Amino acid sequence: MNRIPIYAAAIAAVTLAAVACGGKHKAEAVPQEVATTISTHDNHLADAMNSGNMAHASQMADSMALMVDDLTPAQSVNVLATFVGVIKDDLADHRTRNAMETMRKYVDVYDIALSINPKDMRKALNRDRRYNFDSLATAYRSRLADYAFMASEPAAPAKTDSAAKAADDEASLPVNIRPAQ
Repeated sequence: MNRIPIYAAAIAAVTLAAVACGGKHKAEAVPQEVATTISTHDNHLADAMNSGNMAHASQMADSMALMVDDLTPAQSVNVLATFVGVIKDDLADHRTRNAMETMRKYVDVYDIALSINPKDMRKALNRDRRYNFDSLATAYRSRLADYAFMASEPAAPAKTDSAAKAADDEASLPVNIRPAQ
């Protein structure tokens, strides 16, 4: 008799938690304000790419990347293509750090867009013939991993002047007089 209210409370708690934690369904529409913002950014992105203004295109792609959950597959592909152009420009101008940051953004947008809507995103990627987006994602991941590995390797300690002098002095001493190592 005492267990019935406990079970009822537990079922009610689980039901409320399931309803509260429910995710966004595909049938749910993007809020109008967000859709308007994305559309405006997409138009500005297209204008910037057509005029060759890569700085403005990069800004628009960055802001659209923040809303990748709400982008259509075609808009996601445009953002990815813009990132490829920005990376090429950065590498040509020897701005490796900027290129690496943009590669990270590319990989993030690519992964998120594919995880949200894999079927339609694959179609959009295959429809766009400018780049092989899959191989670029693989190449960028590899470069980022190499960069992270190189950055994590400890550098050999530099010899101080006194240590270098002592090493030079030891080499000039006969073997039987040199200090033990």
